[in-house]
Amino acid sequence: MNGRLLAVAGVGVVISLFVFAGVLMAKSTLSPLTAQIEKRFDTVDADSRMSCGERFIYAPSALRELYRDRHFQPAWIDDGGPLPHVESFLQAVREAEHEGLRPEDYHLDHISSLVSEWQNRIARKERFPLAGRIDLELLLTDAFVLYGHHLLNGRVDPERLYPDWLAYQKDASLLDIVAEAVESGHVEDALQRLTPRDPLYTELKKKLAVYRQLSREGGWPVVPHPRSLKGR
Repeated sequence: MNGRLLAVAGVGVVISLFVFAGVLMAKSTLSPLTAQIEKRFDTVDADSRMSCGERFIYAPSALRELYRDRHFQPAWIDDGGPLPHVESFLQAVREAEHEGLRPEDYHLDHISSLVSEWQNRIARKERFPLAGRIDLELLLTDAFVLYGHHLLNGRVDPERLYPDWLAYQKDASLLDIVAEAVESGHVEDALQRLTPRDPLYTELKKKLAVYRQLSREGGWPVVPHPRSLKGR
């Protein structure tokens, strides 16, 4: 009886070692970039703030979900550098003012700096640090999620300002659209899907452009102070 128990225990140990070895082998086959992206999330608690260099991530929970579903594969970069849809997205962010938004809210300066530094290193045939690559990857996704959320729902929640506001829920799933976009690289199509189609929104954008042009030209003309009509 004891021999049988020992045999069963031995089989259990062998199975455990086999499974453990398989996990280790799976880990070892991950690319250094993928493994480090996973590690970046593993080292941050769900309730903790997540940072990339000097920048804080706005939507860590959304990023965790997106990258877990992608098995932590990068969406914006590969070993050769930033992928082409990075520039498409950055151009959209630079034009965020047309949507009544502020480009600087979406890590634009920091992302642009990382992209330029990596491209300069490529030109000099130097390697860009792995930590910088991960920072760029995560900041791009975070910026995309935040920008997409602002396009879909607005930058300010009207119900927080005016409790009686009859706001309606958008039927688009932000994370689904983001996931599709980063998988396909069709960033511009995704942003178009998230941008409101309401004619009133289009008219507001036109009026915003008019007033911004007026501001660039010095603002409204000054009305001269009227002369006194006394004595007339």
